Amino acid sequence: MRGRNNTNLKKNLVENEFSRGILIAKQHYDNEKQIKTKNNEEKDHEKPRNKRWVK
Repeated sequence: MRGRNNTNLKKNLVENEFSRGILIAKQHYDNEKQIKTKNNEEKDHEKPRNKRWVK
């Protein structure tokens, strides 16, 4: 009985580590996306896309 319980604990630990890894990767991806959109917004402020409308 104890042996089987032990394997379940190990399995849960592995799954938790795995899901934590996925969460960290997702957070990293979201951060990268935020940084990219932020940079794009700053570029948009620097120069207007269409020069016809600027006088």
